[in-house]
Amino acid sequence: MSDSVCQCCAAVEEMREHWKLIDCIKGGTSAMREAGEAYLPKRQLETREDYEARLKLATLHPAFEETVGAMVGRVFAKPVVIGDDVPQEIADLLTDVDTEGRDLQVFAQDWFRGGLEYGLKFALVEIPQRPEDLPNTRQAEQQAGFRPYGVLIEPGQVLGWKTGKVAGVDSLTQFRFRTCRVEEVDEFTDETVEQIRVIEPHRHRVFEEGKDGWEMVSDTPYTLGFIPLVPYYTARTGFLTAKPPLLELAHLVAKHWWLQSSLDSLVDVACVPILVMTGVDSGDELAIGARSAVKLPREADMKYVEHTGAAIKTAREQLDSLQEEMRQAGAKLVEKSTQVMTAKQSGEESAKETSKLAMMCQGLQDSLVLFLSYFSLALNNRAEGGTVQLQPNLDPDYAPAETMGVLQRMRDGGSLSDQTLFNEAQRRGMLAEDLDWESEQERIRNQEPAI
Repeated sequence: MSDSVCQCCAAVEEMREHWKLIDCIKGGTSAMREAGEAYLPKRQLETREDYEARLKLATLHPAFEETVGAMVGRVFAKPVVIGDDVPQEIADLLTDVDTEGRDLQVFAQDWFRGGLEYGLKFALVEIPQRPEDLPNTRQAEQQAGFRPYGVLIEPGQVLGWKTGKVAGVDSLTQFRFRTCRVEEVDEFTDETVEQIRVIEPHRHRVFEEGKDGWEMVSDTPYTLGFIPLVPYYTARTGFLTAKPPLLELAHLVAKHWWLQSSLDSLVDVACVPILVMTGVDSGDELAIGARSAVKLPREADMKYVEHTGAAIKTAREQLDSLQEEMRQAGAKLVEKSTQVMTAKQSGEESAKETSKLAMMCQGLQDSLVLFLSYFSLALNNRAEGGTVQLQPNLDPDYAPAETMGVLQRMRDGGSLSDQTLFNEAQRRGMLAEDLDWESEQERIRNQEPAI
């Protein structure tokens, strides 16, 4: 068998150039250290030992991870709402979408996180091989646990795809990706076997690497007649291609990694004063210590030379400025700007003030609806999966604790009412949603005086 099945297509290779940095930053300090000179170049006159010591002590600023976590928290500030039009038999499966215990809320969070990190992420509706003796009734299928389920495919798993005309429409005709299975070696040991799956509208093949290369180990019919793959884009560049929306933030984090290491090594050198002696012959014996007196020749001098700290101050200012740039790069996702929207998204409006994060939410919601329709087709051959709705927090206030201080001062100055201050604190998530102003006023009136 030809090994071409494991080759990446040109579009995937191009995206992987961006994913290398994202993978390292996601891997944290240990992954960045493993990357070595790729993101922390060795200085021209630096010895290998000094470089290794500097690399070993370098630490990564978690700005990328914190930004992604904050955006995921905003998008899923409230639970995903499953529409009343979702058939009950589909809704029952959404409590365990992937047969691994993840409900639709957690499944959607992981889907969005991957899309935000890499620019896209895929969800595939899997249909298990139907047992030959299984009766073709819904009751028998439920009793046997035969059901469709969702699988999230990381961008790094994808090898390639093909497109062509299906019923006169440009469609996906082949999709290749890496996966693995676990094989039991003995009672206590398992072995991971790498696989490549090739899915086509009417055919599903599985390849495993053998002595003579990649060999086909399974070739079964695919019953749906199409590939139930749902891509989710956050920064689409073409069909099944995208660019990480936080790529510039990732480059800033990599720059911070290098600059922080330079500052650490500078501080390490500056903390050690240098003893300088003038007018002393190299043969003179000198005893230097806290309990020793130094006898110097006439007109000789001895003193410590210390770093002025000017370079350290400059480096620190650069780091502070860089951290502010990183904060602003993440905050731009919730800044509102005029975005051209589709008719489905904006109704009769051709343009609307919205944010990048809002557009990403709308895209995820559309992908979830398509995912449910594929679920329905796999379950009962009807594309009636229903709708879902996200309830994100798109407030551009990225520092609620700080802005609450401003509102507090406005209240103290008489420019804001107590009730508005209460409502703003609740809107920022600082107060429980089940609290209301009237009840809180009653509690304040009835509480005992403070001692």
